[in-house]
Parts: sequence; structure tokens; C-alpha cells
Amino acid sequence: MLIASAVPASGQTTRIMPCGDSITYDNHSGDARPVGERISYRYPLWQLLTNAGADFEFVGGVYAGYDIIPDPQDAHNEGWPGWTDNQVAAAIYGWLVANPADIVLLHIGTNAVNVDPGQVEDILDEVDRYESDYSATVHVVLAKIINRITYDSTTSQFNTNIETMALARAGDLITIVDMEDGAGVIYDYPASGGDMIDNLHPTDDGYGKMAYVWYEALQTLMPDASLTCPLDISNYWMMEKEFAPYVNQFGMIARSANPPGWTTGRVGYGQLFDYTNEVDVEDDDTLDWGPSDSFTLEFWMKKTNPVHGTATDNNEVILGRDDSTTQQHWWLGVAATTSPPGKACFHLRDNNFNGNAIYGTTVIQDGMWHHVAAVRDGSTGTNYLYVDGVEEGSLAMAYPGGFVADDIPMNIGWLNLGSSYYHYDGIVDEIAIFDRALSDTEIAGHYVAGNGGLGYCTGGDYAPAITSTPVTEVYSDESYAYDVQAVGNPAPAFALLQAPPGMTIDPVTGLVWWLPTGTGDFTVEVEASNSQGTDTQLYTLSVTERPDCPADMDTYWKLEETSGTTYEDFMNNLQGQALVSPPTPTSPGIVGDCQDFNGTSDFITVDDDPLLDWAVDTSFTIELWFNATNVSSRNKVMIGRDENSGTHWWLGLNQSTGYANWNLLDSSRTGAAVTGSTSLNDGGWHHLVAVRDESLNQNRLYVDGGLVGTATHDYGADFGASTTLGIGYMAYNLNPDYYYDGLLDEIALYDRPLTEGEILDHWNGGAGKSYCVEGPAAPVIVSAPVTTGTVGDPYVYDVNATGNP
Repeated sequence: MLIASAVPASGQTTRIMPCGDSITYDNHSGDARPVGERISYRYPLWQLLTNAGADFEFVGGVYAGYDIIPDPQDAHNEGWPGWTDNQVAAAIYGWLVANPADIVLLHIGTNAVNVDPGQVEDILDEVDRYESDYSATVHVVLAKIINRITYDSTTSQFNTNIETMALARAGDLITIVDMEDGAGVIYDYPASGGDMIDNLHPTDDGYGKMAYVWYEALQTLMPDASLTCPLDISNYWMMEKEFAPYVNQFGMIARSANPPGWTTGRVGYGQLFDYTNEVDVEDDDTLDWGPSDSFTLEFWMKKTNPVHGTATDNNEVILGRDDSTTQQHWWLGVAATTSPPGKACFHLRDNNFNGNAIYGTTVIQDGMWHHVAAVRDGSTGTNYLYVDGVEEGSLAMAYPGGFVADDIPMNIGWLNLGSSYYHYDGIVDEIAIFDRALSDTEIAGHYVAGNGGLGYCTGGDYAPAITSTPVTEVYSDESYAYDVQAVGNPAPAFALLQAPPGMTIDPVTGLVWWLPTGTGDFTVEVEASNSQGTDTQLYTLSVTERPDCPADMDTYWKLEETSGTTYEDFMNNLQGQALVSPPTPTSPGIVGDCQDFNGTSDFITVDDDPLLDWAVDTSFTIELWFNATNVSSRNKVMIGRDENSGTHWWLGLNQSTGYANWNLLDSSRTGAAVTGSTSLNDGGWHHLVAVRDESLNQNRLYVDGGLVGTATHDYGADFGASTTLGIGYMAYNLNPDYYYDGLLDEIALYDRPLTEGEILDHWNGGAGKSYCVEGPAAPVIVSAPVTTGTVGDPYVYDVNATGNP
């Protein structure tokens, strides 16, 4: 309980006196360590306060721990082995005269323990006398002392009595902390998982737990002892300590019997794992998540040595947890099985062992620092993997089993599977866990700040970095908008350095807006700036005439991309993303290039949009071109969407037979399917069209320009959903499945039923054609002239040019 505050004014050093017996000094039976290594709870508390940026010093006449505490001045204390509360009462006045303190941390009563709080009250009276004689103000943080391996009821009663006594002292500055039950000390020997080195004294791990209780109290007394951290951060190991345990700014320490080495980190110091070191974090509620919970894991890592092989057993885990009883299994680290090896991996399985892995695209065993973050967004049912502030993978997945393990620690630098251990070989720094899904911008901000030597909570100013990708194409009959995103502290201001006439940018939000007045290519340069520096982004904006497309075309994915993981929608910017496993660009397609899906992991997703949520009384059409041979094992979904217990539709091939299939269920999970009768897995190109004609209550299926099936159904619900649209697979109940194996090209959706004449025209006798005719464009000669000839022979040069008409 906090009664009042006695902290010096801002800008002054807070003097803290750790006071007590051998538990404060650091002593136990048979301990032969020298005085310079006696640190008790004082070193982990020093680390917590230092991490927070507090201005403090430890004071006292005893000097112990100076070989380990980085600032030897803070090895001072008043910890006296064997002393009783009566002896401390007789000496504390003189201690305060010799070494004035603003705060006294008092843990006393273990020696000659009895239920009488009178001697502790004598200590408080002596503090009052000092305050009166020297016009000083001292705040006492009074501990209910730790108990023993052999439980001692006298200690518990003593704690109750000193709390009652302290609360009755009107006007005193006292904060009471509960070390007995509130620190989480396990009263057993280390061999049994306990925190006690003998019957009375804690291990280093136990001292780490005591330090956090002191730190929590000091945060209420010292404004500069509290970190300003992102919302909902639940665990933060800065990894600054020279040896285990590693303090957590929010509670659970990380302990190790085979600790890594202390080395230069990304922010301050870090820990170097040598492929044998193991660190564990005790189970607590912050490491357990429910089926719909969101959370984020992040850290900095630097790995120079390559993984020790390319088999699954060579994966290297930086953070992980496995419970063989519940089947919960998750880890974040470096994969050995990727091509090439050494990419990030986030593998997440729930208590039913339901789940899968996401892999990054960047090799992170290159001897450079990398920021890695894994996000579970329970609201959307999606996992994300980020490397260096950029999303490199995502996976839609449902986890009905949740992630709760009983007394199973989280592992750092390894994964305990009982027989395999997946040790890490490299440096780790700045490990944090959040009870929510961090946004793209927040993760990018942590990456940029870390590059400037700043932690997630330490604050500080840093120069801006623009994190968004510019919009580089627009039609001449529509307005142009690009929302420039940047991180930086202070928040950056935005400006246009180069732009066509009339283009504007909001200096606060970074929104660029423009109404084109003609076609052409225009140079645009945006700037983000603050007091620490600037960042610029230069790009070319192409303005073209809108192509002449069929009426009511909502989306059009030409799938012409030859690189990258974004697939452009040429109608309404519903861009496809393939962040997990992109298909392979292939030439030729039916029109230009196409994409080749491998049937096991390749897929493209399109975020939910109102254009994809058809109303109950709406007609619509889906058309595409495909070329496939393999239809074994599962139905092959070319395009589809599923929401658990709701909307479900897909267009593709039936397994084994290779017949075309168009299955359409509304949000009440009712509907009809249409199936062809000819195998289409013949290695040739086929045009596939699915039509919902509300006026006739018909679902129609066309193959190569001809009607192959019709179903009649009067739908009573709409086709809305909150899930993504899948291309090359279906996320069934949020789990990836029904992968398509083959080529896809020219996918389009319409907000009306195409006519048979339009479908025949698009089939074009099997040759295919672009659904849209490009707008007028001046000719551009693209061929190289023939500049030599032979006397007597005809001269031939075939001039090639683009243009429309």
C-alpha cells in the first residue's frame, strides 16, 4: 500500500538503501564466493531500474557485488548477514546519517524470527527520528519477508503483524510489498524446480523474482523508473545482464543452467548462444492464449554461422514452447528446410496440434542484424511473419484448441521436445511479447528505432523512414490517392518535393491526392521529415486511358506478373498477395504470361471487400482460364471463399474425375452445385465461367464457350463474409486446403451475368483474348532496324510498333 511519496524533484538522483540481513547481502551456507560477487536481488533490480532510464544510486556502508554490478558505485548497501531486526533498529539511524537515502528497501526478520513486529516498528521509529533531526524525508518500502523451504507459520504471522503495524502508523511514508507470496518464489531446491539455494536463501532466480517486486513498488515512487512502452506489452527481456537470470521488465525472469555469453547487442548488450545454451521462462498466464486471442512475438537476432544441416532437426529455435500432453507446439526462429536454408519460420500449433508454418523470404544467417516479428491476429484468423519491418508471409488458420500449457516453460535459444532440442547458434536481443496484434506500422517503427539503437520502450528521437509502397498507375478519368506511411519520432511531417501541377499532400497524414488532366508519365517525390532528419521516396506515376472493359466488371487479375508477391487488379485495386508461397510466373499463358501453382503450398489471397460480398438478389459471374493435369487427392480450387458455418463457394475441378465444378452456398450455408461431365485435366487450356443469374434463380457453368450444367436454387441469404478470397486454394474453416495444381490466367468477376455471346467471344475459339480493349495510345516503334543489305538481294525490315488503334 502506498501512503505517500518521498521522491526527489525531477532531475535529481534518487538515493536507495537496500537494507536487511544476508538475504540483502547475498549469503547462504557453504557459499565461498568473494565479496565482489555478492549481488543478491540488488543486481537484477539495478538492471531493471537502469533499463527504465531511472536516475538513481544505491547507498550504504556495506560494499558488495562490485565485480558484477556494471556501476561499482551501486554495490553499496546495508545488508548484514546474521543480523536481526533488533540489531538493524540500533544501527539504521547512523546508517542514514552516514549515507542519506530517499528510499529504504527493508527486508528484515528472518533471523530469530518471531511474531512480534515491535523491533520492526523500532526501525521505523528510528527512521522518523532521523527525518526529524535532519529535516529529511525517507520512504520505506517494507517487505513481508520470504518464507522457507520448510514452511514456517511464524514467518507468515510475522508478516501479517508487521503489515497491521505499518498501516497503523499515520503520516509515515511506507509502501508494503509481499515477498512471501507475491514474488512467485518456489520454496524448493533447484533440482526440484525451486528458487531456494538452502532453507532460508534464494537462488539467483529467486533473487530475480524479489527484484521485480521491489521494482514494481519503485515505479510508483520514482516517475523515471517506469518505461513508456507500447500498449499491451506483457513480457520484455532486454537481455542486458552479463549472466542469468535475465530480467523481464514485466515479471517472469528467464533462467538458465547453461547460459549464453554476454556480447554487444542491437540495443546495448545481447546474448550469444553457442548451439548448446538453453534459457527458460517459467509458465505463467501471459504465455497462455485462448482460441480467439491475438498476440505478437518479436526480437532482434544476428546469425553468422549457417544452420548445421538442411533437415528438420537442424531448425534453430529462438523462441518456442512445446507441451506433449496438450500437443501445443510453437516456435519462431531460423529454418533449415527452406531453399536456400536460413530463412525465418513461425510455426504455430494449438492444443489440438492444429496449425502450420509460415516461412520468410529473406536469408537471415548473413551475419547482419535482423528484426523478426510473428503476429497472431485472432480477429481475422491470420498469422503473419515480418522480417526487418516487412511482411514476408501470412497464413489463414483457425485454432479452436487455444494455446494453454500447464507448467511448461517457454524456451529461449532452443526447443525442448524431449529428444530433440533445436539449439540456436547466434545472438539474440530485445525479446518482447504483446497481448495483441501489432500493426504493420508499429513493427516497422520498432525496426527503424532498433537500427538507431533504441528499444521498444526506451523512447528517444529518431529520423523518419518511409515504409509504404507508392501507387504508380492511375487512369486518366479517376482521382489519384497514395497514403504515404512513415515512422519516426517525433512524428514526421510530409511534403512534396516534385509533383505534377495540382497534386497535394496532407502534411500531417501524408495523403497524396490529385486529379489528372491528361495522360503521360509524371515524376513524384515525397518527403517525410522531423528534427532528426528526412527520408524521401522518388517514383514515376503513369496516367493512362481506361481500357474498354465489359460492363460491370468488378475485378480483373491478368496474372501477368513476372516477379514479386503482389498481383494487380486492373479494375478496383483489389490486389492479390502471395506472401506465404507465390506461384511461379510462366510464359506463355493464354493471354501474355500466367501463374503456375504447385498444388501443395502456392496460393494468392485477396482481402475482404464489399465488391466480394454479393447481396441475396444479385447476379454475378466468375471467369478464368486454366491448364491442369493433376487432380489427385483433393478437389482443386482455382478460386473460392469460405467462412466457417457461413458463405462457401468455389470454382475448380473435382478430384480424380477432373470435371469442372461450381459450388455456391450462401451465408446460411445453403445452395447448389453444378458439375460438368468431361475431364479437363488434359494439359490444355480451358475457359471456365460460373454464372449466378438471379432473374432465373439459376447457377450456370460454361466450359470452352458452351453450357455444361445448370442448377436452380432460390437463395434466402446473401454471400457476405469477412474472410479473404483465395486464388489457387481455399482456406476451409481458415485452414489452407484444396490446393490447385496447374496454370491460371485471366481471372475476372462481374456484377451481372455474362451473356452466352460474351462468353463465346472471350473463349475466342480457344485462342483466348483479353477481356478489355486498351484505350487509345500513340504508336511506339519497338523493333530495331536492319541497317545493312547485300547488293542484288531484296532489303527486308519488319517494323513492329505498339499503339491503339
